[in-house]
Amino acid sequence: MYDDSRIGAYEFKVEPFSDDVNGQISWRSLGELLLRCAQRHADSHGFGFGVYSPEHLSWVFSRLIIQMERRPRTLERFVIKTWACEIFRQFTTRLFV
Repeated sequence: MYDDSRIGAYEFKVEPFSDDVNGQISWRSLGELLLRCAQRHADSHGFGFGVYSPEHLSWVFSRLIIQMERRPRTLERFVIKTWACEIFRQFTTRLFV
């Protein structure tokens, strides 16, 4: 298992404007939250956008695979945890729970 100090945990609530017609968080909103968590976590560890912006460098998601048992429903609170696990050259594998 990973050292808990390296895991970022961020709490959210599914707002009525971020849900879909089925009353679940939309895929778009979920993707935006995952990106926000990745950015906040990277910033807190010194390799976020702010560090690299003056050098005109940045990082991007190159691939995203989502596997879920269910999506949170409207007004439901939930936590996204994230961490970088594998680091090889200019790439990392970032995991979310």
